Amino acid sequence: MSKNKNASASHMRGFGYAGACDDNEFEDWLSEKPMRQQEWEQYLSVLQNGPRKSEFDPKDMNTPWVHSPFFGRLLAEKDLSGDKAELVREFHENGLIKIDLRETICDGTAEKLIEELAEGYDDPVRIQDAWRSNEKVKQIALFPKILDTLELIYGRDAVPFQTLNFRVGTEQAGHTDTIHFDSLPHRFMCGVWVGLENIDENNGPLFYYPGSHLLPIYDFFDVGREGSRNPDESSAAYAVYVDFIDQLMSAHGLQKETLTVEKGEAVIWSANVIHGGSPILEDGRSRHSQVTHYYFKDCRYFTPLQSNWHKADVLYRDIVNIRTNEVVPNAHLSDPATTPGSQPIGKRRALKVLLGLAQ
Repeated sequence: MSKNKNASASHMRGFGYAGACDDNEFEDWLSEKPMRQQEWEQYLSVLQNGPRKSEFDPKDMNTPWVHSPFFGRLLAEKDLSGDKAELVREFHENGLIKIDLRETICDGTAEKLIEELAEGYDDPVRIQDAWRSNEKVKQIALFPKILDTLELIYGRDAVPFQTLNFRVGTEQAGHTDTIHFDSLPHRFMCGVWVGLENIDENNGPLFYYPGSHLLPIYDFFDVGREGSRNPDESSAAYAVYVDFIDQLMSAHGLQKETLTVEKGEAVIWSANVIHGGSPILEDGRSRHSQVTHYYFKDCRYFTPLQSNWHKADVLYRDIVNIRTNEVVPNAHLSDPATTPGSQPIGKRRALKVLLGLAQ
C-alpha cells in the first residue's frame, strides 16, 4: 500500500470507520447518514489545517463532546485509535454501545451477587442502592473499564450515584432517563446496564430507539403537564409523558431495536435515548442485572419530573459519589458549590444523604 493509501486508511480508522479501507466502500458508508459527510469534512479540515483559530472554541461548549455539533473537529483533535474512535462514533450516532465485562463478571461474581441479594427484594422487581451494603454491587459500579469508557465518551470524571439490581424484567414503557435525572449542563448523565445472566428475547430484554438521543430533551412542561412532588400527580403526568414518547417515535420514524445480552456484557446508554423493558414471554424466567446511573463532575443535578422551570421551581438532588462515599456539590465549573435559591447542604442533611435516608 502506498504512503497516501496508508494515510487514507489511518484517517478512515481515526474517523471511526470499521469497514475495509476501500475508498468506494467508505464513500458509500459516508452517504448512509448526512451528518457523516459533514463531520468528515470537519475532520479532514483539522488534519490538513490544524485546529481553527477563532474567538469560539468548540471545546468550551457546555455539552458532552460526543454530542457536539462540532464532533468531527473534536474527534480529529483527540486523535483516537481506531477501536476507540469506532466506539465513540457508535455512541455518537446511536446513543448506546456495548462493552465486554465477561472476564470480571463470569468468574463467579455474578452468581455470588445473585445469591447475596436473594433475600433483599422488598420490592418484587428491584433493590435500589444495594452498593451501600454489598461490596460486589459497588465493585461493578466502579469497574475501571466502565469508568474509562465513560470518561472517554463524556470528557469528564464520572460520578456513579445510584445502583438498581433487578431479578426480573421491568417491562417498562419507553422513556428517557432525562425525565428522572438531568444535569446542568444538560446530557451529562448516562446509565450502564450489566447482564448477570444471559438475556434473550423471552425474559424481558431491553429495547431502545437508535438515534433518539439526538432529539430535544422533553419534560412534563413540553407535553402540557407540570412536575410535582405529589406522587399521584406525578404518576398522572408520567402516563401522559410515556404516551407522548410512543407517538414521538412514530412521528420521527424511529425503529425499535431489542438488545439481547450475554452474561457479563454491559450496555451504556445516553441519558436522552428512548429505552425500556420488553414483555416477559416466558413465565418464571429471571433477568438478573445491575444498572448504575452516572452523573459527571462539575454539574448541577436535578429531578425534572418534580421540577417546573417556568416557575423557577427546581428540585436539585443531593447525590453521593459511590467512588468516595461523599456528597457531591451542586456546582458548575467555577460556580460556588450551592444552587441559586437553595441553601448550602447542612451537616444533618449531608449525613442523611450518606446513609441513604434522603435523595
